[in-house]
Amino acid sequence: MKIGILGGTFDPVHLAHIGLARAAREAFSLDEVWLMPAKIPPHKQSRQIASEEHRSNMVALAIRGEEGLRLSTFELEREAVSYTAETLRLLRKERPDDSFYYLMGEDSLRGFAHWYHPEEIVQAAEILVAPRPEGDGRELESLLDERRKQYGDHFLLLPSPWLPVSSTEIRERVSKRQPLPDMLPRQVWEYILAHGLYCDAPELFYLRKSLGTTLSEKRYYHTEGVAYTAAALAMHYGAPLPDALLAGWLHDCAKEKTGEELKQICLDNEIPVSLEEAGNLQLLHGKVGAFVAEHTYGVKQPSVLQAIRWHVTGRPAMTLLEQILYVADFIEPSRGMVTEPPLSEIRAMAFEDISKAIFWIASSILRHLETQSVIVDGHTRETYEYYKKETEEHI
Repeated sequence: MKIGILGGTFDPVHLAHIGLARAAREAFSLDEVWLMPAKIPPHKQSRQIASEEHRSNMVALAIRGEEGLRLSTFELEREAVSYTAETLRLLRKERPDDSFYYLMGEDSLRGFAHWYHPEEIVQAAEILVAPRPEGDGRELESLLDERRKQYGDHFLLLPSPWLPVSSTEIRERVSKRQPLPDMLPRQVWEYILAHGLYCDAPELFYLRKSLGTTLSEKRYYHTEGVAYTAAALAMHYGAPLPDALLAGWLHDCAKEKTGEELKQICLDNEIPVSLEEAGNLQLLHGKVGAFVAEHTYGVKQPSVLQAIRWHVTGRPAMTLLEQILYVADFIEPSRGMVTEPPLSEIRAMAFEDISKAIFWIASSILRHLETQSVIVDGHTRETYEYYKKETEEHI
């Protein structure tokens, strides 16, 4: 096989990396191009970089569906500084019948003589060099001639649509909350937002940005209303404000998945599905939402995950945070349902007696569901009965 290797920190991977890999594969008829994140880049040991997991995940997302491009974790699996000469030596030992082509940019070629054992690199692979976007072609040709005289005819020009994009600029833009026009694959940008990479700003800022790209406009508007209503209730009742905001922003993160998608996620991850849920698959969006909040957005607080889990049906004896999210989901400002008593009264009630508000909300939900001839989850009825008793005991 003819294998191209594009090494680097990939902190983060961007469109210039992908364009370079595509160009090399096409121009030199390579079977594959491996994007190989470095474990410990020798020239970046003084800078804190994103974790191996984050960097490899971003590369995997960036090349998903790209024919002939693949993620290689070869260097990440080694407990050593990622020297190109050592990596190529080990690859040649493992794959003696394959030919290797190492991709680099013009700037890397300038400093090539100072790399770790450059003479070993050229013996293990041909070097494909892409010009700088604003570079002078004659200057690059002169540099290529110089390197050929030093190390032999192993240096080839790689015509490439290399965009004027750098990982450094991307990190700086993220840290300043600036837009990133045409720099990243969309899925990588969403990953950065979801995991709050490259900025010490509050997690919620990135969470909001991420949800803004994944939820419909209507669902996002509702979600925003729930988050701030939950925050208001948390301040009123003394619940942890950050947890209320987090639960509010993520409560519907799985709402727009289809019923079959929700069911499949449950099957794949051994999340139990009740008979009622099997008959009305949208009931699963609370359970699946808690799973997505934990495994996609990294939420670890059990109280937040449980609030998301139970916001759809409620349950008897909910925790304060669970009560707050259940109520906020119903009374947030964009809601306009006809209820008994009127929604305006339930909103006021929520700040006076939250148990009473839960009773009237559960009552309204049950009446609505019964008119729709849909399966009613048993937890919804149990919530109604429990908070009815709570309300009567306080009258």
